[in-house]
Amino acid sequence: MSAKWNDRVAAYLDELELVATKIDETVDRLQVETIQFGADEINAHVAKLQEALVELEVKIVEREEILKSPEAPPAGLSLTQKLKGTRHTDDARLAKRCESVSHLIMDAHQRAVSLFVCQYHLLDFNTEIVQLLVGSALPATYDASARRTNAPGGGLFNESA
Repeated sequence: MSAKWNDRVAAYLDELELVATKIDETVDRLQVETIQFGADEINAHVAKLQEALVELEVKIVEREEILKSPEAPPAGLSLTQKLKGTRHTDDARLAKRCESVSHLIMDAHQRAVSLFVCQYHLLDFNTEIVQLLVGSALPATYDASARRTNAPGGGLFNESA
């Protein structure tokens, strides 16, 4: 393994961290704007998020090239494993940084999924309230093909009266 490979890994981690931070910040803005603003602002940030995800895909391809490089340590399937396998202090620091960036990406992923699941449910919230009020059966979540059966009108109000 050469110092050139380590430099390549360090540069890759710098770039990956920038992409991960961009994704995380965009998810933050989406969360705030979902509460405060309209569709135009949200759509602009969704477009930025899509761009950042394309950058992340490019980084995945780049990581594969780094892993398969002839200069890379032979043992290990991931950058972290390869770096830890050398048992050098500088490599251990890089491995720790790999783990840190990995956690940043995982956290951003979890927050993005949570945000979009909440938005999905909020989007249909008005319809669900109306169905509850008129006594209509609700379909199973995420099952768009479920049949909606209508009870005789009035539902909740008729029962409470």
